[in-house]
Amino acid sequence: MDAKLEQLEATLNNINVINAGKKREEAVALLAQLLPEVEFFQAETQRLQDTIAHERRNASFQREINADLRNELKAERNHSFDQSIKLSELERRCKRAERLLSKIPQEELDKLLPKQKGLER
Repeated sequence: MDAKLEQLEATLNNINVINAGKKREEAVALLAQLLPEVEFFQAETQRLQDTIAHERRNASFQREINADLRNELKAERNHSFDQSIKLSELERRCKRAERLLSKIPQEELDKLLPKQKGLER
């Protein structure tokens, strides 16, 4: 296509009063050859622009999804951390209660809790 464009330009630049009819016919013939190529080029360019726009929209959508997933992961990690802290606190309280309970003689426990036989320390 570039070669044909250069040929057309040269033909147009070489038109003078003496060869105007012949050069005009050459220019029209060259234009007739170039027109389908130019139309194809325009259609292909538009297709590529549409593809690029579509891919940009997809990339933007993916960035939004990624941001949402990162936020969800952060929230889950925070929740997990909070649950770990609560669990640690409950374990600490349970161990403290077990230590206190182990200091009470079994006879006293039996008096306080006569219905529950086999209480384990």
